[in-house]
Amino acid sequence: MFEDDVRVVIDDRTPWCICEECSELFVFDRDLARKHAVENTRPLGTGPATVPLAAGYAAAAWQRVHGSWPSGFVELAVLDRCDLCRKPIRSFELSATLPLAVVSACRDHGILECNPEPLPRSDIGGWLCCRSCFAGLGARSHRLGYSLGMDEPTDHGPL
Repeated sequence: MFEDDVRVVIDDRTPWCICEECSELFVFDRDLARKHAVENTRPLGTGPATVPLAAGYAAAAWQRVHGSWPSGFVELAVLDRCDLCRKPIRSFELSATLPLAVVSACRDHGILECNPEPLPRSDIGGWLCCRSCFAGLGARSHRLGYSLGMDEPTDHGPL
């Protein structure tokens, strides 16, 4: 049932329109998105997501809002936790490593809204950041006209 509901949403061919606050949950080129919205065009490479990936993110969002994993949906393994928000990072999710220089610059520019765990992780040379926190940092830095100088989050594989 839950996966069927997700399938209906992702099969919709209508481009999604989201508010600025909710856009902080997504990683995307904001200038390009604005250009396409104004021109009523679609960027290359856009289209429906895969059901398993979308269902995983939808289930994680459900848990964040309702406090429990959706019934009837297999709970996916937690590989680690985000050093910024302490949210579980599950097996399907992308994450990023925030080097010390990026965290320092984010603090200096008022972009970082929390303090990550006190020390960077020596095994990855920085702090582990979930996709949601990375998207929020990107959105806030964009509004300030500051570049994080980092690529999109990547699949770090099993941590």
